[in-house]
Amino acid sequence: MAGGSTKAQPDQRRRRPRKRRPREPLTRARFWRGLRTYARDTWSRWFTIIGGLAILLTVFHLPGDVSSLRQNTDLQQRGRTAQAVVVEVRHEHHSGYRGGSWDEYWPVTEQTVDGDVFTASLRRYSTRDPDVYERGSRIEVLYDPDHHWTVALAGADARAALERQVRSGIRVGAVGLALVAVGLPVDLRRARRKRRRAETARLLGTARRRPSR
Repeated sequence: MAGGSTKAQPDQRRRRPRKRRPREPLTRARFWRGLRTYARDTWSRWFTIIGGLAILLTVFHLPGDVSSLRQNTDLQQRGRTAQAVVVEVRHEHHSGYRGGSWDEYWPVTEQTVDGDVFTASLRRYSTRDPDVYERGSRIEVLYDPDHHWTVALAGADARAALERQVRSGIRVGAVGLALVAVGLPVDLRRARRKRRRAETARLLGTARRRPSR
């Protein structure tokens, strides 16, 4: 019509609203069934992750613990003893997983050997108990007669603490290796099966189509 305006007609091909399925109430049976399904589908991945973290922890800490134990054993056999004074007690705060934290304490000793006065930081003999080392107290140490600055704590308790650290590191590493050995092959097989299913779907033309304009 002349001089008239044409209004845009509404689109007649409107999509029908999808009917949402009513949510089923969460029951104890549905909760445990979902938990079992999640555990069945993801246990291998968690085995691999936890085992890998345990192996990394062992790689970082075990070599130092083994080295300290060997040094202590060597000084027990050929070292000499001396009286040392704790001139400082150092500590370090650690933040753990999910908010857990702890403090680590170790002594810095001062000893006099053949007229030479020197200090040694005995980090490998650290403890979580703040009362074990006190500034100004005297403790017995072992030192290398050829290299006076090589110092270790004397006594059976110090050696036993190093042995416990080494055994603990070995156990953590062994558990990590076992978890990875079990979980990683299963995880890889699942990834290969998923990739093959996706490739088969594309070849058969069942992949999702792009919406037509």
